[in-house]
Parts: sequence; structure tokens; C-alpha cells
Amino acid sequence: MSERLRGNLAVFGQVVCFPMFWFIAHVICHVKVHSDLKTLPKSRKTHFIIAANHQSALDPFVITGVISPHLWSKLLPYRYITANQYLYKPKYIWFLWQLGGFPAYETQHEGWGLRRAQQILDSGQTICIFPEGQRARKHEVKPKRGVSILANTPNTYVIPIKLQWRLKPRQVTLSIGKAYKAQGHSPEDILNKIYELP
Repeated sequence: MSERLRGNLAVFGQVVCFPMFWFIAHVICHVKVHSDLKTLPKSRKTHFIIAANHQSALDPFVITGVISPHLWSKLLPYRYITANQYLYKPKYIWFLWQLGGFPAYETQHEGWGLRRAQQILDSGQTICIFPEGQRARKHEVKPKRGVSILANTPNTYVIPIKLQWRLKPRQVTLSIGKAYKAQGHSPEDILNKIYELP
């Protein structure tokens, strides 16, 4: 299946399931949003990376549920770099693939991983990546190099997002920063930019 077709399926899934994502974010997780992201560059050749810290399995659904609808035309579809073990479990496979997930590491039969992420980004789809590569507390895990490699793609902007979870009561504060060019920035630079958000 071509990446363009996978992207179209992701758009369909993300639009149809948006009410569910909104419900997860606002009703179940009681999200509070602080956003400096009002507009995006207008060029059609511009690429976007959503880079966020990772504290909960619900992070992708919360992020998808709070991005303003007026930005959708620029950002959809979101393609989430997802841990392989989730994408190949029977109870997740039908759901995560249709919503834009793809394996973080190459498999025996398909060249996924960073090479495929670059192809997806080049096709005009938005890559969503957690630089730490796993759920972690602040500065607990060193970020992986993938986010800085993708950020060096010409005409690419990084949209930083910070999630701060509280469990009792369950609540998440989500901060969205302005899109910026991160060419030449290290993974640590990009992760620090995330954690500097209010």
C-alpha cells in the first residue's frame, strides 16, 4: 500500500474519530491547553513535525483531540511513529494503523523506521514523534537522533508540545509552542525546547 493511500486512510480515521479524541482529551483527561500556535507558514512545500514529550499511552489521542480544526488543512494527516510491539498486537492493529501509526523500527518485510518517516514527511504528511522514544519523566531518558534528522529536511518546521500529567485527579496540561525551524539543532536542543514550554 502506498504512503499516499495510507495517509488518506489516516485522514479519514482521524476526522471520523475526532469526537472520540476530543472526548478522551476534554472529558476523560480534563485537558488544559496553552497554545501559541495560531498560524502556520502558508507554503504548500512546507513540512511539519510535531515533537512532544511522552508520559502516557493516551498522549497521541490527547494531541489529536486538541489541535485546532482551522489548522487541520495544513497538518492532516498525522502519522505517529509507534513502538512496533503495539502495531502488531491483534487488539491494536486495526485501530492504530488506520489512525496513522507506523513502526518505529524496520521489520523483516518492510522498510519502516526512520527511512519511511522521511518518505512520509517528504510526501507532505505531518510526522508526530516522541524524541525520548518511550514514556519518561523530564530528562530521565536521552532523546534519540531521529527527531533532529527529520528536522534537517528543507522547509521543515517543528511544533513543540509539552504534556504534564497529574493522576489524582486525572488531568493533563498541554502546551503548544510556535512552529520553528530546527535545522542544525541536536535532539537535546529540541527536547529542551519542549520542556521550556510553560
